[in-house]
Amino acid sequence: MDTNMTTQPPNKPKRRTYSAEFKELLNRPEIVGDSTLQENTTMKTRNYTPEMKERAVRMLIEAKDDYPSTWSAIKAIAPKIGCTPETLRSWHKKHIDKTIPAKIQAQSQAEHIKELERENRELKQANEIIKKAAAFFAQAELDRKPK
Repeated sequence: MDTNMTTQPPNKPKRRTYSAEFKELLNRPEIVGDSTLQENTTMKTRNYTPEMKERAVRMLIEAKDDYPSTWSAIKAIAPKIGCTPETLRSWHKKHIDKTIPAKIQAQSQAEHIKELERENRELKQANEIIKKAAAFFAQAELDRKPK
């Protein structure tokens, strides 16, 4: 067995070390603030249990109606559970993909497109009516005799 290879115990989080090139990019005088990286600086990745993920998604689904958008709900809930908003968004997307079959999702999207097309037609008709009314009243104003 090679003694140069080191392995981490399975229960320790994975660590990523920064390359010297990356450290050199950050250690520049024109960068404002603390741009120094220590030699032992590492990024930790956190492993979440499936129960934690399910709980977070449930929290999001329950609170989603209290916010103007799903993303704003995600941004509000993610710090409470200790993850990034992008992580919570990906858990939510996986949950939706898993619970709602793709056929139903596609059907729902098709219905939404039909609804938008119908609304678009109605708005175009209303716009035409307004244009005709404006032209009618403009002509009536021109035809009116001055006092």
